[in-house]
Amino acid sequence: MHRCLRKWLWLMTAVGLTMIVSLHRAEAVRIGVLLPLSGPMAPAGEAARTGFDMAAASEGFAAPGASLHAADTAGSSEGGRAATMRLIREKQVDVLVGCLTSPAAWSAAAVAEAAGVPLLISGAGSTAITEPPYRFVFRLNPPVEEKYAALASFMDRYLPASRSAAVLCESLPPAEALSEQWLAQAAALDLDPLFRVRFAPGRIDYRPELAKVRVKKPALLVLIAAPADAALMMRQRRHMHLAPKLILGEAPGVARPEFAETAGGAGEPLCALVPWAASASFPGARRFSRAYFERYGRFPGHHEALAFAALNVVADAVSRSRPTSKGAIRNAMAKTDLSTICGVVRFNEKGARPGQNRAPWLLVQWQSGRLETVWPQNRASASPIFP
Repeated sequence: MHRCLRKWLWLMTAVGLTMIVSLHRAEAVRIGVLLPLSGPMAPAGEAARTGFDMAAASEGFAAPGASLHAADTAGSSEGGRAATMRLIREKQVDVLVGCLTSPAAWSAAAVAEAAGVPLLISGAGSTAITEPPYRFVFRLNPPVEEKYAALASFMDRYLPASRSAAVLCESLPPAEALSEQWLAQAAALDLDPLFRVRFAPGRIDYRPELAKVRVKKPALLVLIAAPADAALMMRQRRHMHLAPKLILGEAPGVARPEFAETAGGAGEPLCALVPWAASASFPGARRFSRAYFERYGRFPGHHEALAFAALNVVADAVSRSRPTSKGAIRNAMAKTDLSTICGVVRFNEKGARPGQNRAPWLLVQWQSGRLETVWPQNRASASPIFP
């Protein structure tokens, strides 16, 4: 009897100690969140912050005792370096997550790698950032080069004989840089001819530029403009009977509900390439979208969704690391196999980009006031509509 009692007491003590150690481990974990909270990307940074906050507050969060510490990268290289160093040195974080812009991500990756702190990127698209020699750098979203491959596969399926294209871009450095990417990708996409028309943003009449495009009758129009300008152009091009087979919006905001409200019915044919959409057939995506709306009074975009999923990936890695250390979290993250609202997350340890998650780019289109996923077919919620 005494022997059984001693065994029971020993078992209860062991269980209690395990619970204490587990609780202590969760409480001790410090997660650094890298976001552009100032500068041109500040709205995206604030949107992503709501996704991180919602993940941390959600039921079933795998690291409930972990603390989050945000730092502003301003979206720049120097800002990314300073913010990462501050989180590592002053806050002594165990793991980092975030980075929406490539300049900030490159700097953050260099600092994190040197310090041996795992970093999960949830936004920046520069392709090579998950290639060796980086071991501590992971990325949730797909790299930018795969965006063009996704469009090429869509055009092969729906527009096999229509390859003429035009780029209409605002005369500002970010838009110019993006248009240069399209020019560089012309051969890979088999686009011919690819010509560019520049415009000064913030005007009330874009018909002169639209007329230049109409003369060429392109099958594809790539529209690089702020959402308000893009909405105005969509209204004006309809009155001018400019109707390319495919109009692709290539600027932040054209895939958000605010664009549909501004453009009205004229925005209906516009498409965009995004890393996430609520209409895609990811488990829990629509449920997340409804829950987000109930909490914040608006529907989420990809910044919010990627942040939500990324923090859950980090929490999952933390919960599986024994003992909890930066190296253990890194090793646990490398073996991630987790279903999220962005799909199943797995990092290809043996591939050319060991820290890259296999995630698709989605082609979405405004249809009847809703943003429908039209490509790839296994994620589509609707068929594409052409003029």
